[in-house]
Amino acid sequence: MTTICSRTMIREEAASKASLARRPGGGSAARLAATILAAAALLGTGACSTTSGSKAGVGDGLAKGGEERSPAAKRKFDDAVRAYDEGKTLKVVDWDLLARKFEAVLDEDDTLAEAHFNLGVIDERRGKPDAAKKRYAAALEAKPSLFVARENLGLLLERGGDPQAAAEQYKAILRVYPEHAGARARLASLFLAAGDLERARELAREALLRDPKNLTAQKVLVRVHTERGQLDVARLIARRAAELDATDPEMPWLMGQLLEKKGEKERALAQYRRALEVQADFLPARARLASDSLERRSYQEAAVLYEGIVQAEPKNAAAQLDLGTALYGSGKIDEALAAFTKAQELDSNDARPAFSIAVILHRSKDQPEEALAFYRRFISGSAVNLPGGHPVFGLMRECEQLVHLKAEMKAAEEEARAGAEAEAKATVQEAVSGASANGAAEERSAPAPAPVVEKRQAEPARASQANSAAPAVRADVDPDEPEDDF
Repeated sequence: MTTICSRTMIREEAASKASLARRPGGGSAARLAATILAAAALLGTGACSTTSGSKAGVGDGLAKGGEERSPAAKRKFDDAVRAYDEGKTLKVVDWDLLARKFEAVLDEDDTLAEAHFNLGVIDERRGKPDAAKKRYAAALEAKPSLFVARENLGLLLERGGDPQAAAEQYKAILRVYPEHAGARARLASLFLAAGDLERARELAREALLRDPKNLTAQKVLVRVHTERGQLDVARLIARRAAELDATDPEMPWLMGQLLEKKGEKERALAQYRRALEVQADFLPARARLASDSLERRSYQEAAVLYEGIVQAEPKNAAAQLDLGTALYGSGKIDEALAAFTKAQELDSNDARPAFSIAVILHRSKDQPEEALAFYRRFISGSAVNLPGGHPVFGLMRECEQLVHLKAEMKAAEEEARAGAEAEAKATVQEAVSGASANGAAEERSAPAPAPVVEKRQAEPARASQANSAAPAVRADVDPDEPEDDF
């Protein structure tokens, strides 16, 4: 929705989505109530009405104190807005880059309320609610008449679980500007969340008298009439509201809720799918479709839907548990075990993940002892007494038998191993003993070798005999002279 005044334009991307802040499961991605300024604030005066019917006064072109904004601040503000518009056109907004651009604006003029406000919007988109609160507070300090900043601050307080503080923000708007439709519509949603249907209806009707196109007020009326069973009236209001903004996923979601009340489940599911077509991260519709897929045992489809939920809400223990169930049904055992373990870490008071972990350890991991511990944890942590026919008791008996059987098998294996080791040792000993005996017998049967001494003594005897056989040489004969015996 867009309103244009005095060269300044305020875009509310999805103010209607802010009513999800009071609903469980809406999540950070579902609450897209933020608005963003989309044009430079220039010189000149005037006020413009936002989609909630307030006089925001953002077109006066003056910073706090009445000083004109510097040309550098204006130039940088224009550049940041162009970057946002281009990102919207391409459907890819670089929020980090956009934050740096608006911070550069504040470097030139730190009293520019619109820049503080836009940084609050960006912080919300980046999942930084505390930082966003500070930005909105800074915007209000710079310009108390910037009611849209107070609305967004109230919505953050709602989402943070502090409805009283949120109500004070909305009442503060009405004290300054009693005709503000958006503040009345937000108060109506708070009364609806508290269960006061009549007061919620009154405030929503008052808001619509001041702004017939206020989506928050129309949604409150749809829910009030649905809760009261006035389904035809609720359906008529929902149809009219859907015509105001075809990009709002909450309207088909509310229509789906209404159709389920009428027993038209298939048509309701079609509306939930339409909500996701409008906004893929609209968590209430995603959660309902995931639950239906799980009921139909369409595990792969359910796993995809739940993965989107836990990605947006990593601390959603219930979604982690359901994701584990879907993954287990899809045959992804290890991934399922990781999801169940995460669910248990997120909510230690919930005993259900312990049962799922035990089943996987028991049936898929062959770890009966560990499974028994988780089965016992499930039993002790259950909020109510479990019936005797609950499968956990049969599974525990089976686990106990497995533990006993594994102990017997281990003892038998150890005994067999010890016996084999003893037998091998005996065989080695016997072989060693046999080898020693054979060696001794061979030594006894072998002929004794001749003594070396006798051999040495025989050698001189033989030498003397040889000498006696040779002719003696006379000492008086010259051996060089020939004998004259011839």
